[in-house]
Amino acid sequence: MNENNSNESKVIHVTVATEPMARGVVKTWGNSLAMRIPADVAKMYKFFDGVEIEFLPSESGFFVQPHVYPAADDQDGLRAFYLSLVAQVTPDMEGYEDEEALWEPVGDEID
Repeated sequence: MNENNSNESKVIHVTVATEPMARGVVKTWGNSLAMRIPADVAKMYKFFDGVEIEFLPSESGFFVQPHVYPAADDQDGLRAFYLSLVAQVTPDMEGYEDEEALWEPVGDEID
C-alpha cells in the first residue's frame, strides 16, 4: 500500500494456546504470593533473578512479560519513566536530602 495512505491496514498477531507450554506453582512468600517459573520458560523469555515484570490483564486471566523500558530517543517515555522513579523516592532513602536532584528537567535540559 502507499506509505501516504492513512487507511493502511495494520496486522495484529494473535496467539491462541491450545496446550500449556509448562506449569508453575504459586507459593506464599512473606505476605505476598510468588510464581515459580520453570527454567525452560524463564530461559525462553529471558526472565532472570531481579528482572522487572508487568502483569497484563486479559479476559481469561493475565499475561506476564518483562518490563520494557523506553527507547533512548523516546523523550516522552523517558520523562514518564523518570517521574515514575521519582514518585517512588521516600524520605528514608539515601540521598533524599538532596531534593534538587529530584527536580524535573527544565529548559535546555529537556532538549
